[in-house]
Amino acid sequence: MKWNTVINLTAITELPDVLEKHFLDSLSIVKVIPQEKLNAGISLIDIGTGAGFPGIPLAIVFPKTKVVLMDSLNKEFVAYKSENADEEIRKAGRAVKVLGGEFRTAEKFLLPDTDYERVLICITKKKPTPPAYPRKAGTPSKDPII
Repeated sequence: MKWNTVINLTAITELPDVLEKHFLDSLSIVKVIPQEKLNAGISLIDIGTGAGFPGIPLAIVFPKTKVVLMDSLNKEFVAYKSENADEEIRKAGRAVKVLGGEFRTAEKFLLPDTDYERVLICITKKKPTPPAYPRKAGTPSKDPII
């Protein structure tokens, strides 16, 4: 509720409504996933988490459950690559542009105390992805965006 005054996270702002419509609603997953599993430490991913619901309440109530929150609000993508990523970056250039992205940086480095080269490729979302994407399974391999 405090952060919602600074960043518009949710339209629900009154404490009773937040408790009922966010927290209680988030915990209703126990209707389809037994509490024993949640207490045993399964892994969940909250896709499109927005303000952190249902992921954060689930992580609080079931601390052994591993919860990953994923949201596209900032539309920041980082690809972890090993050595020789330059060719892959070059080949992916058109696809990144078609899908609305833009290369921001490719940070090359050695893993500490090793001679293993790594590259972190950062792509920023600049415009909406065309409605034709994503495509059906199998289509990208038959008709790549190159």
